[in-house]
Amino acid sequence: MVPGVNAVLGKLVALGGGLVTLPTATQVVPSWTLQQACRTGELLRVLPEVFVAAHLVGERPGAPVISRLDPALGHRAALTWADGGGALSHLSALHAWGLRAQSSGDLLHLSTPASTGLRSRPGLVVHRRRNLLIEPPHVVVRRGLRISRLEQALVDSWPALPPAERRVPVIRAVNERLTTVE
Repeated sequence: MVPGVNAVLGKLVALGGGLVTLPTATQVVPSWTLQQACRTGELLRVLPEVFVAAHLVGERPGAPVISRLDPALGHRAALTWADGGGALSHLSALHAWGLRAQSSGDLLHLSTPASTGLRSRPGLVVHRRRNLLIEPPHVVVRRGLRISRLEQALVDSWPALPPAERRVPVIRAVNERLTTVE
């Protein structure tokens, strides 16, 4: 249950692990109930049509809401917003692969096919790619999250990492037998 929120909406948010979408919410409560929860500050809009329980949002005045979430919840929010049209990529994918931890405040990365209408938002970078399919072999599901293949994530992340940290995820991936040197 989410304190202070309509009981039905609160249960829905709790079932979603602190996350709810506008279409899901309006299937069980009137839209004004969701608006009221946002007005009172019990729910916060993270991305278009994606809301989280306010008690899950960290303190960082001025930062986008998605940047104030625990990375795991931020990843779920980004994938929920993409609605099957995107996969975690770059540094976010390395986090999902367990090769490099992300912290609250780090940019989240999502790759989508070039044909989607998703655009970058504060705290979330959308990488539009030609010929990307949100299905194997381009994308895998790991820990319930759609993510880029490990090899692609390693290549994409290389320029985003500080030079001293670039080799670490690659070496760990090979040592942990997640990929090969080839």
